[in-house]
Amino acid sequence: MGKYIIGGGITGLIAIEMLKHKGYTLIAGRGNIGGQLSGSQMGPRILKIDRYSATLIGRLGINESEMRYFRVGYLTDGGLSRSVPEFANEMYNAKARGGVSVSESMSAGSNEIFGVDMLKANLVQKLIKNNSKHIIFADVESININQHSLGYILRNGQMVFDEYEDLISTINLQELAALCGCGFFLDNMLRDVHFYKYLERGNDVFTANLDLDYIYDLSSDSAVYRMTKVGKQGRILESSQPIKVLWNGKADRWCTKTQIVNELKMTGFCGIRLLGRYAQLDHSVKTNNIVERCLNI
Repeated sequence: MGKYIIGGGITGLIAIEMLKHKGYTLIAGRGNIGGQLSGSQMGPRILKIDRYSATLIGRLGINESEMRYFRVGYLTDGGLSRSVPEFANEMYNAKARGGVSVSESMSAGSNEIFGVDMLKANLVQKLIKNNSKHIIFADVESININQHSLGYILRNGQMVFDEYEDLISTINLQELAALCGCGFFLDNMLRDVHFYKYLERGNDVFTANLDLDYIYDLSSDSAVYRMTKVGKQGRILESSQPIKVLWNGKADRWCTKTQIVNELKMTGFCGIRLLGRYAQLDHSVKTNNIVERCLNI
């Protein structure tokens, strides 16, 4: 019997870094590993510095020169400001989630964040290198919760069945339920968010504020609710609705992902531990919380 973590996103990689000394193995998938941090061009993905993330940073040898303050602005009907507006979280929920209240909805909630850009710090690559002996590149095909066993396919096509003593899932809860053969549907729990690449042209709010890493758009005349700086003149726009032309520039559609609009805040499912935002359906879960939870397993 073994101890396994399933899911090759950033949550799974952090979990194996923190739990390998307890005998866990990560089943990370046969495709790209790293989830949203795998070759992402979404701009800074911040690991906020606190006592929990400091533990991870120390393990990976990330130095102080890779830490900095990320600047945040807030755009309202009254204009752009570095000050956090009153009722900012409620305004953000109204735009991003149709008014549905989600705990700690805004990632920022301040005018700056001290942390590490996980992309620039090559966090995924460092985690893979640190844990190569504890990672199996395979796709989980089934989980038998009664017999405490799971089946997975290796890169060479071989099917393997193992019994588990403990199982931690970092994958989407609905995907986990399907692997377990359980009828579990997340209707009204998730909704689409549309991402666009935008290159500034002319004198608009972006061009005038290129020193800001993030702008939360809380104004009433736009479906866009967050803008993230990419490179010297680009932004990634997040919108609750499809858009075509934006301000003085052209917004090119990039991709569509999902976000949580209703929460379950689960920590377990059919005897399986759940770890991560989409595994737990808990929007308040941040990267720092993953480290904290692993320290308590």
